[in-house]
Order: sequence, then structure tokens, then C-alpha cells
Amino acid sequence: MHWLSKSGKVFSPMLQSRLDHYFDRVLVYYPDYRIEQFCAKYKKLSGRAPELKRLAGYGVENRDFFEDFGFTYIAQRRKRNPVREPLEDLMARLKRTFPNRIKKHREMGDDYVRVLYYARRRSMTATQLLMQYDLLDPTLSHGNVRMSKLMAK
Repeated sequence: MHWLSKSGKVFSPMLQSRLDHYFDRVLVYYPDYRIEQFCAKYKKLSGRAPELKRLAGYGVENRDFFEDFGFTYIAQRRKRNPVREPLEDLMARLKRTFPNRIKKHREMGDDYVRVLYYARRRSMTATQLLMQYDLLDPTLSHGNVRMSKLMAK
């Protein structure tokens, strides 16, 4: 099939041949002319788009390129990082959840990952951060160091 751009651009015979072949392949995967999740589903096909866009004189956006050849391009939304619970709220909740202090890290479940995140941002270990908020039982050993020795420092 010979693909013509809606904007009336004319391409060299070699580039036109490449575009024809490319859009024939795109049409196989998207017969309804609606392109969704392009990069995620067809990596090889989507990997060829930047070169063809550049050679054909299109900008960075996939939307302009595909819509000029009659496709509807639906952009993928990027996943945002989850909103983190503030450190003070996390520690207050852990104090309510563990009124007799935490004996082992695994008792915290998924909260351990959150504590570890804040500890690393402060160049600390999770144990040190939990000690700072008086959440660990000082009589127990954590790792290779007895808590009573750490508390004495």
C-alpha cells in the first residue's frame, strides 16, 4: 500500500518505500488505526519509529508522525511514583501499632521498606532510624550488635 501524508509531504522514493513497509506492518498490529501502548507491546516496531520520523522531518512526538499518516496515536501515561507517607506520620503509626516496641524488623511487614527508604535518605540504617524514634526493644540483638551497646553511644 502506498501511504501518503495528510500534510502533503513528498518523500524520496527510498524513504517512501521504507515508510510504506513500516506502516503496512503497523496496520497489521493496529487494523483499527488506533495506536495504544505502542512502545510496551511492539518494541522492535516502535524502535524503528524515531529514525523514520527523523528522516521524514517530523519532530520528537509520535503523535504528529502517526496522525499525519491517518492513525490515532494515544499517548501512554507515565506511572508516577507513589505518594509517600511523611516520616513523622509513619513513625507515629508504628508507635501506635507496636506499643511494646519492635522486636524484629520482619514484624513491620511492608512498613520496613518505608523505614529503609527514609533511613537511606539520612545515611542511616533502618535500625538506627528506629532507635532514634525509640521504636526498637533495646534488650534484643539486631544484626551483629547488641542494642544496649548501641544505646550507650
